[in-house]
Amino acid sequence: MIKAVIFDLFGTLVDADNLFKPITYELSIETNIDFDEIEGTMYNLYEKVFDGHHEKEFKPERYYYRILFNKLKVLYGLTENSDYYVDLMYETFGRLKKYDDADIIEKLRDQKYKIGIITNADIYFVKKVLQKNDIYYDDLIISEDSKVYKPHKKIFESSLDNLEVNKDEAIFIGDNVEADYYGAKNFGMKALLIDRSDKYKLENVEKITNLKQIEDHLR
Repeated sequence: MIKAVIFDLFGTLVDADNLFKPITYELSIETNIDFDEIEGTMYNLYEKVFDGHHEKEFKPERYYYRILFNKLKVLYGLTENSDYYVDLMYETFGRLKKYDDADIIEKLRDQKYKIGIITNADIYFVKKVLQKNDIYYDDLIISEDSKVYKPHKKIFESSLDNLEVNKDEAIFIGDNVEADYYGAKNFGMKALLIDRSDKYKLENVEKITNLKQIEDHLR
């Protein structure tokens, strides 16, 4: 019987579709360079800098974002140090809004399910987002605290220990196929992939397009 529902945060409970738009806007003003060009460069650098980072010795996301902004400094002549831009970007992350269907948490809470959140993010802005959006949780696991990233089994194990449930008593929901879905499945948990735009055409993957559909998988 399922006793705990555990969520990824960004892209699952909180809308991260336009993650880099606010910082891109600031950089475009500073450099007088086209917004679309900078945004495209940001996403390309993100993919390269963060590629395989969860398989390496743990370093917080800030470490990788410093590398990203140092590369942008070279490309676009940014005038401040990399930490200045990381802090500026993290401030915008803290203003991200939750999805409407994230309110399912309140219903699950009323039904006495324990609520957990696991996120591959830095402490700096995670708690700001949760507080701003009034997102309830019984346990919060942040990669910066755990010193590992999903899909490492330790991060899922810590959540179950804190919630005092077994693997077969919890379900994990996330938007990333490898880190979230297969991370939880390979650990031995039940898992759901949240795919709001129905972009993934994968066999043998349990998928939902709205968080309210979670209830169909708790029986």
